[in-house]
Amino acid sequence: MKTELQIETAINSIEVGFSDYYENMVKYYQLHHSDNLTHTDFCNRTNRATSPLTSSREAVFYAVAYSWQHYQTIQSFLSVIDVTSNIADKIRVIDYGCGQGVATIAYLEYLVARNVATESEFEVHLIEPSPLTLNIAKHLIKKLANIHKLKLTIYTYQHSLDKPIFFKDSDCSETVHLLSNILDIKSVQNSISTISSSMRDMAGKNFLFATSPCYLNSWQGNNLLHESMSFLDSIIQRNSKLNTNMYSIVNDCWEKRSPKASQLFAYWDNNQVESEGTAIAA
Repeated sequence: MKTELQIETAINSIEVGFSDYYENMVKYYQLHHSDNLTHTDFCNRTNRATSPLTSSREAVFYAVAYSWQHYQTIQSFLSVIDVTSNIADKIRVIDYGCGQGVATIAYLEYLVARNVATESEFEVHLIEPSPLTLNIAKHLIKKLANIHKLKLTIYTYQHSLDKPIFFKDSDCSETVHLLSNILDIKSVQNSISTISSSMRDMAGKNFLFATSPCYLNSWQGNNLLHESMSFLDSIIQRNSKLNTNMYSIVNDCWEKRSPKASQLFAYWDNNQVESEGTAIAA
């Protein structure tokens, strides 16, 4: 009950953006070590964060241990192309395996920081097997939208990625596909054909941003996704290093970190004649 209240408190603490939520979670974790999970406990209970979260204690730990790194990785990756140039009036955002919605929040705040977010109307589609984290994501994104006066509608889908999703007809001319820290998970890799089929049929311009920790399994996931998407107009794959200041659960302090990420960006336009797809060097 205490951790459920903490999640609500952290969401309500947001005045500017996601950093407020993260810092509130860190303070709570530091003050209540005995009530929260250790790194070993969390890894054992969630199979090293590859299984859906089932308790508020797991959600608190995940937010404190991983969310800031994931948030900043997505934000830095968005600079690969100019997603703010000629921004569409209506944009569909699909967050696959969204967890607490960090990738969507990073994308929206990236647009807010560049003073273009209010120029568009957003359809946000959150796909996540855990009802707990799906609910957190929905409330975090609603809070962000209210603060920055974004025109935004949220659709939630509580199921795994191996099930096809049939989106309602929409007049969105662009779709942003977000896959944050899921391509190294075996069950997601087994679902890639289903995911790519859904992406292939999406009308208009499509932008895909996929990031994962720089593990061998991540590159396997990236390659499997690339192989299943013969319809692409362009693709970039790369490793990147992020320099950031974040809280370390293991050392119980804030410290400078330089985590590496494997990243995949892809683009295709279903308004144009289908092309064979060409690779662009990173």
